[in-house]
Amino acid sequence: MSTVKNLYFSRDQFVLDIPFWEIPDTGISWLQGVSGSGKTTLLNILLGIEPVSNFQWWFGKKDLAKESIASRHIGVVFQELCLFPHMNSFENIQFAAQARGLSAQGENFDFLNQTFHLDSFLFKKVGLLSGGEAQRVALARALITRPKILFLDEAFSSLDVKLREESRKLVKICSQKWNIPVLMISHDQDDSKIAQQAFLLKEEKGGIRKILEV
Repeated sequence: MSTVKNLYFSRDQFVLDIPFWEIPDTGISWLQGVSGSGKTTLLNILLGIEPVSNFQWWFGKKDLAKESIASRHIGVVFQELCLFPHMNSFENIQFAAQARGLSAQGENFDFLNQTFHLDSFLFKKVGLLSGGEAQRVALARALITRPKILFLDEAFSSLDVKLREESRKLVKICSQKWNIPVLMISHDQDDSKIAQQAFLLKEEKGGIRKILEV
């Protein structure tokens, strides 16, 4: 388990209060909550995008809350995918690998290339990719460095039913192969099929959001 402690964030009328939360360090966890409950804000805090002082996030003996964004080594795929439009598919994946001093053509890439069937669009510009192709590139870019944990923030929501199912399978394969824990935000009940653990971010009395295990 990785452990979040004493996370308190407030802005205007929004309050997020998580005194203690254990995130499984294996398998896939599903974070639920109504729109506006603060799920994305919570991920941004853990990523380091949204600064919060005095909370802790322990991975073993390391407190990631004290680390820089890069040093936290978190893979993430947002709904918008955020691929670099001036690069082709391979260059997007290569960028993530090189940012951590890794080769984009080593064993990690070979596994992703084979599993995601990247060959046919590896050198396509981002603007020419189909939705499913872009999704695979975004996942490969997030996974190439074998991060400590993978965040998926509505990452499959723009795909059709068939492509969503394929993307779920790919994430599950990589999570199991490399023992990467996944924390997934989604409103799609079908995404729960690949989750071993579910959490609910719920608004309680006074508008305070808390994490509940379900």
